Amino acid sequence: MSGPVQPWRPWAVCAPVARWTRDQPLSVLSPESWRGKRAARYETQVDWKTAPVPQ
Repeated sequence: MSGPVQPWRPWAVCAPVARWTRDQPLSVLSPESWRGKRAARYETQVDWKTAPVPQ
């Protein structure tokens, strides 16, 4: 690759949230590392993966 790849997580989260029309909360899980930082264990990633997106 010629340079850094832009993260796709913001788009992957915002696109479905912007189109969600139901009363129930929507959860969007993304396998991409948060801010480029990987957790040592998957269990420690779950908190930020399941946290709601700030609006």
